Amino acid sequence: MRAEEFVRRIEEAMPAKESFAGAGLDEEDIAAIQAGWRAAKSGGLAPADASELARLVIEYDCSTLEISWVHFLARPREHPAGTQVSAWEADPIVVQSDGRIASFDHSVPSFRLAECAADSERFLDALEFVARIRVPERAQWQERLPEIGARCAEMAGSSASLQFWNSLLPFPQ
Repeated sequence: MRAEEFVRRIEEAMPAKESFAGAGLDEEDIAAIQAGWRAAKSGGLAPADASELARLVIEYDCSTLEISWVHFLARPREHPAGTQVSAWEADPIVVQSDGRIASFDHSVPSFRLAECAADSERFLDALEFVARIRVPERAQWQERLPEIGARCAEMAGSSASLQFWNSLLPFPQ
């Protein structure tokens, strides 16, 4: 998936304001939650050889974009293994020099924690799928967790990424 399509689909998946009724949230709280589903064009222009994830972070303001445990950086940054574009909790998610996506330990940058995807486009495909899984629909998804994790790994083009995708699912496994 390309960056612009990812941004459009994530915003389409954003929970409507009405879905928060009865949750005890005020307008400001709801706006803050919804901000995590938006990334506006920033005016930046990524180099022609940039990965799709780097392009996303350069050309869009992703500073508030969060999907499950993944949050995006305001700008890509150098990492010993490549280019960091986001984080899995505190651990960098990096586009490696071969284009593969992996997460590395935040305190030991050379220690690879998990494979995430075969490439940027597949990472975005699987992450968009995770964004569409809703906690209020828990009963629908609960029995399908192994299937969902496997589907994410398949979408990501890497069976080795199953651990990473399972960690993003919104329910205990």
